[in-house]
Amino acid sequence: MAAQRTPFPERTVEIAYGADARVQSLLAVSVAARAIGLRLAAGVAAGWFFGQNPAGVAMYNPSTGATNDGVAADGTVNLNSGAESTIHGLLSMEVLDANPDVALIARASATVVHRDAQRTIEAEAGQLSGPASVVAADPAWTGESQWSGGAYVQLTPGSQLSWRLPSTAQPFLVEAVINRVPGPGGVTTFSTPAGPLGVIRYGGGGSQGRSAAPGALLPIAIPRYAPAGSEALTTRTDRGSGQLDALLVTPLVSNLTARGDGHGIAVLTSVADTDRSLRISVPGSGPTVARSFDTYGKLVRVIISTGPVTVIVPAGGFAIAQR
Repeated sequence: MAAQRTPFPERTVEIAYGADARVQSLLAVSVAARAIGLRLAAGVAAGWFFGQNPAGVAMYNPSTGATNDGVAADGTVNLNSGAESTIHGLLSMEVLDANPDVALIARASATVVHRDAQRTIEAEAGQLSGPASVVAADPAWTGESQWSGGAYVQLTPGSQLSWRLPSTAQPFLVEAVINRVPGPGGVTTFSTPAGPLGVIRYGGGGSQGRSAAPGALLPIAIPRYAPAGSEALTTRTDRGSGQLDALLVTPLVSNLTARGDGHGIAVLTSVADTDRSLRISVPGSGPTVARSFDTYGKLVRVIISTGPVTVIVPAGGFAIAQR
């Protein structure tokens, strides 16, 4: 659960206020839009209170009604229980008490078994060649966004960068976080050993206007997906200049699998532009019920299986499998 996007997903301290807000808003919208998928997603969000967080421990204490003040990205828990944390924890518990089906999902989401999701790769973590240079961002905060890792790579013609990526079993989307500037800007080509993925243009941004910064830090999707098994990503800047901050690497279908109270759950989320299928095993016993939803949380299909199940995830949608 990212604390904020600036525009990279910045994981700082997670607090009950944020978790409760997700639970309450998802439930409210699910009622208004008649979208059962968002109702189930509220249960997954509530799993934060029971252990689905960076510390892997319950943040809510049912014997006292208190909620810990927060958990840092490194798993450090603030064991204080201030009024705000306790109130928001209790508000979520009241909602779960009133919605047993959502509560079951929350408890089944407590312990993470497997996670395959978006990764942030710093531009400066790559191997630089040619005139590419690492520049410390001073300050890192631009007044409206933030340079990831406090630095970026300055690119000019002939600059090259390469990264080693974790091997993946499915294709993935690569987004380049760049400083989009007015005017033409530079052009960088991204490639894997299988071939080129497309180009990113640093120009084309609007005028500064009242903005605090002359450019805008934005994630720009590279046109083609990187194929499964790609372990290397390279870039070359052939004309103009640009500032590359980071890469957001996302499997076409992200997977969060968790268990708790004898049940299990898997949440699959798609960034693909076509339907995709993924074969999964959900912890627990009994039949697996897999529901697929469109982008708006509307039910598309239901699959019931007694073992591993192949789930079809709609383009831009998600699926939740329970056992």
